[in-house]
Amino acid sequence: MAERDPVYPGDFIAQLFNLTPRRVQQLATDGVIPRAGRGKYPLIAAVQGYTAFLQERVTGDRQGGFRVERERLAKEQADKVAIENARVRGEVIYAQHVEDAIAAAVANLAGDLDGLPGRLASALAGVDDPALIRSMLLDETRRIRESYSKGLAESADPDGNIAAGSADNPAAPET
Repeated sequence: MAERDPVYPGDFIAQLFNLTPRRVQQLATDGVIPRAGRGKYPLIAAVQGYTAFLQERVTGDRQGGFRVERERLAKEQADKVAIENARVRGEVIYAQHVEDAIAAAVANLAGDLDGLPGRLASALAGVDDPALIRSMLLDETRRIRESYSKGLAESADPDGNIAAGSADNPAAPET
């Protein structure tokens, strides 16, 4: 059979915990100490609630408490160091650098492809042999592909930055 929890006035609970009566009211409002009526508190439940409150403050076990935040911060810091180490080893590069290199390469490629008819028009004007026309077109497209393949491989420095003045970064100043 459950024992009845004796009820005491807030002044008694305040003296017991070495708090002010106002602080006892605040703890009750925050749900730390249960109320048994206006200005009255059940003794056992109040002691258990206040004890749990103090333990949570010391250990940080409250959800969103200090310990949880400290663990989250430690994980974020460890992730940051791991990413930086991987970047230094050349295992990762900044996404923006990749996007910049690809955008520059695509723009240059589009320009070269648009210029292809002009470069080959006069050379092909008098050619009647389809095999020769095909061979000349393939040679020019291979030259463009090789140029861009080589340019992309050489365009990033060891830090993952787009090399200044590279074929794949026309906006960068020539060095």
